[in-house]
Amino acid sequence: MPGVSGAPGAPMRPVAAKRRMSGGKIAAIVGGIVAVLVVIALAIIIPNLTAVKALLGFRPNNPIVVTSDAIASVGKLSSTRYEISGSSDETGAFSADGAWSLGTDTDSSMLYFTTKSDDYGRIAVAWQNGNFGFSMQSKSYWTGDVETQYAYASRGDIRNAIRDLAGSEWDDVILDTKDAVVNNGHWDFAGALQTFNKGAKQLDDNYDVKRWNEGQMNESVQKEYAKFALKYFGEHLEKKDVQSKIFPKQERVKSGGSTRLTYDLDLDAFLQDIGGYWQKNEKQYPELRAYLVKQLREQEGYSSSEADSEFDKAVRKLAEGDYDSGALPSVEVMVDYGAKRSLNELEVTVDGDSTGHATVDLKLSDKDAVSVDDHEVSDFMAKAKSEGISF
Repeated sequence: MPGVSGAPGAPMRPVAAKRRMSGGKIAAIVGGIVAVLVVIALAIIIPNLTAVKALLGFRPNNPIVVTSDAIASVGKLSSTRYEISGSSDETGAFSADGAWSLGTDTDSSMLYFTTKSDDYGRIAVAWQNGNFGFSMQSKSYWTGDVETQYAYASRGDIRNAIRDLAGSEWDDVILDTKDAVVNNGHWDFAGALQTFNKGAKQLDDNYDVKRWNEGQMNESVQKEYAKFALKYFGEHLEKKDVQSKIFPKQERVKSGGSTRLTYDLDLDAFLQDIGGYWQKNEKQYPELRAYLVKQLREQEGYSSSEADSEFDKAVRKLAEGDYDSGALPSVEVMVDYGAKRSLNELEVTVDGDSTGHATVDLKLSDKDAVSVDDHEVSDFMAKAKSEGISF
């Protein structure tokens, strides 16, 4: 589902000239806003199981919450190996694998990624103890043989390059944000975002940065959104009649300490349900409503009254299914998880006229058991340093 310019996590753009939208476009915009909010819920609100369980008195067990819990567990791993594979009608088959191991901060961590390309062969990228390595296989123009080219940058090279490229205005912001990505053995993207915001707010003379900062949720909006996410994803989706519409097929199989959950997600039913739920309960979320209307106003160049009216119209169309539901793909999800809903494998398949057929599969292994000084990565970095060009 598409994101929306002006919504959380999307870049801001100058206000466009005023124009009218078709009903379908209105529904698409609000559907996109809803999609962004769903992503926030899955990534930030719902995974906080301790708080959710304390507030609700039980642990939500609907497929969306279970899946988001499993996805959130990945961010809690200090290290793991991973494999990603899949295919689509447009790109064909693809695969990648690698590992990460997190130290006290970004520069004391390791991240390794490899993939294969029909055009270039194997490509590898590594970050280890503040240093960067890269390799790419390609056929020699002269001999036709496959050759591997390496590149390497030390910690000092990277800092100097950032200062040279970003300039004095941005270098400290970028470096501080990079340093904040890892915090005491865990990914800390929220902390990195806060670090970036803190630095960027000092650069308000830059128009784009000022607009981006003004588009973020303030504390009161965040609290109302947390309340909305808790009520909708934590309570409403637990109702059996709601689940029967949104998840027409769901099956759980337990084996050897793991659980495999397979379900279909009916996007049409989901969008209509969340639209109807909002209509019935929006008076509880005045700050959140004002924020969403503001995004629509700035996106489409409406006046305040026009944006308010068009937002209501769009939500009504969403709740009534007054949009091109045929463009929505079918979605099938398989999530395999262990104790505390720790992810083992996640597979998502979509099929539709707008998307074609596509599937992606993520598998994890050696969870919390990979060293920063992993032998494979260390050997790769040593070769990149000795044979590669320097940045």
